[in-house]
Amino acid sequence: MIPLDILNTTALVVNKKSGGLIEINDEKFEYRDYVNVTGVVTPDGKIKGEVFLSSMDYSRIERLDAYKNRNSQYMKSFAGSAGTIIIDSFKTFNEDVDTLPLLHKFKFDCGLNATGNYTMIPTSFFSELNENPFLSNVRFSNINFGYRQSINLNYYLTLPEGINVDNLPKLVKLVNADRSIMFSRTVVYDEKKRGLVSRITVTLNKSQYDAVEYPALQEFYKKMFDFLEEQIVIKKS
Repeated sequence: MIPLDILNTTALVVNKKSGGLIEINDEKFEYRDYVNVTGVVTPDGKIKGEVFLSSMDYSRIERLDAYKNRNSQYMKSFAGSAGTIIIDSFKTFNEDVDTLPLLHKFKFDCGLNATGNYTMIPTSFFSELNENPFLSNVRFSNINFGYRQSINLNYYLTLPEGINVDNLPKLVKLVNADRSIMFSRTVVYDEKKRGLVSRITVTLNKSQYDAVEYPALQEFYKKMFDFLEEQIVIKKS
């Protein structure tokens, strides 16, 4: 893989026969994260469960660097912006085998926001999809993500007796004009098994966008993060 600090830059090749300027980019590897969360919603309004995070290509490089060199800050990132998620039994696998995904496995316990008999369950925790990077209405420089991206979030939650689903986020598929960015979300509830399943996929097939493309990119991200803020609503019966 190409070092992160020179991705999407221009280099001068010094060669008598074929020298010149070349663009350095990577069309083979990407930033790939797979997040699988399994858990149960407790009668007192918490989620207890386990997270399995698999990181490949550039995600592996960035996460491993943060885990080794900025461990305290990295571990805090799993506790949520308010630090309300309790992390336990954190384990890491394949640190020294760069041909395999970097794996994190840990248990968690977190409270949920509630109003009266209603409790809200977010669908994007334990991901990096927590803050829209494109809030400014003006952009003069090109947008450089560095690499293409593929993020998959899968949540499997079981509800206890006495708590039922009041509202589920709707099925969504969002694609931009040139189909370089795709967002999809599916949330379903199996009443017999009392199981909630949420699947979110974000795919970024381009690593660079010109400044003139910024308004469309900003609008896409605004819609996507509006969808990501929608929560599952459950209610005590």
